Amino acid sequence: MSNTRLSCGQTYPIPNPQAAMLWALTSQLESSQWLAPDVIADRQRLQLHALLNHAVHHSDYVRECLAQAGASPQTVAMPSGLQRLPVLTRHAVQSAGSRMFASGVPRSHLPLSENRTSGSSGIPVAIRRTAMSQLFWHAFILREHRWFKRDFSLPLAIIRADHPGAKPSLRNSWGVPVSLLASSGPSATLPIATDVSEQGHWLQQINPGYLLTYPTNLAALVEELQRRSIRLPRLRQVRTISETVSPHVRAQVRSTLGVEIVDTYSSQELGIIAIQCPVGGLYHTMAENLIVEVLHDDGSACQVGETGRVVVTDLSNLATPLLRYELGDYAEVGSKCACGRGLPTLKHINGRRRNMLVFPDGRRHWPMFTFVAQRLINAMHDQPLRTGDGIVIALTATMGWAKVRPGEELSGVITRADHALMYGKTHGRDQYVMATD
Repeated sequence: MSNTRLSCGQTYPIPNPQAAMLWALTSQLESSQWLAPDVIADRQRLQLHALLNHAVHHSDYVRECLAQAGASPQTVAMPSGLQRLPVLTRHAVQSAGSRMFASGVPRSHLPLSENRTSGSSGIPVAIRRTAMSQLFWHAFILREHRWFKRDFSLPLAIIRADHPGAKPSLRNSWGVPVSLLASSGPSATLPIATDVSEQGHWLQQINPGYLLTYPTNLAALVEELQRRSIRLPRLRQVRTISETVSPHVRAQVRSTLGVEIVDTYSSQELGIIAIQCPVGGLYHTMAENLIVEVLHDDGSACQVGETGRVVVTDLSNLATPLLRYELGDYAEVGSKCACGRGLPTLKHINGRRRNMLVFPDGRRHWPMFTFVAQRLINAMHDQPLRTGDGIVIALTATMGWAKVRPGEELSGVITRADHALMYGKTHGRDQYVMATD
């Protein structure tokens, strides 16, 4: 990888401790991906045992969960032992609230950070993550870069929802984690709320080597580029995250832009779950950090070629032990990949989809209401009301929303949104809930 060499650009030993740890983990992952599947499964159970041993001393929720299942760290870490535990739903995480959080983590796993999901499923949750969780997230990003031999010298364009500013930004590097271990070209970021026609103009100016965005936004963007005959001559690859990529969008990008889509399956709660293989096209699960199950509705495991619910156990996050956490996605179990890696595979992911918002004047925007709602909640949480006599009043914000059904009266929509609001108020507040009835 001439321009993707992760050599840190430094003399050894690596002086930056964060970079040194990332380099060490990345090097381990280069070897572990080629282990036999049964060896990987054995190592997963060892890590699961260590996770549970910590959790039983620091998590009331895990202690109760094990007690109700009549299980112990030893029995759960045995082959098929994890299936003794119930599936953990988003509603259960919401209801448990702060009880999901461990009372302490090893010093080496600090500092902690808190992630709040976007609520695209209608059920936003808050998760505390450790520095170790973040380390794995960064290492898997670098794994994907190495798999696809990306040229870091080219510009990177990013159009996504968590951009903190309201205007386009430009940096002189690709940012963390790449900047920790390699030099790179610039990266440009655009808020996803930008109108699609403006996105097209912005991309033409940036002329990136790589583009990162959501499949829904990408489909509308490619149509815009095609309509205006905009070409991106330096573009080598489009990277997609967060949503399902349809065969139609892949064909659309291939035809219009002349490049392929590389998709990553991830979530805010768990980080990177699976990466598309550069050889076989299947999605390899990140088995060094996660146990990914695909289940039938009756809880039994799906076999190759069968589609079921995605349930994930995080092996490194000691701050919020997520055991058999159901994401709300469906996936098809894959077969052994032609690349020879021992990492398990998913053939197809039937994840969350979003529809573009279309305004009367024709403008098209990616739906931002859940992100706006979360920013409002965060702002109220961070800025409590202070009275003149020094009293501090904590503020909360709870919202309910409903999708309009074809032919539905406004009163019906309001009623369903109100029911969602009441659910949020009675299950912890500080959340926004989508009506599911």
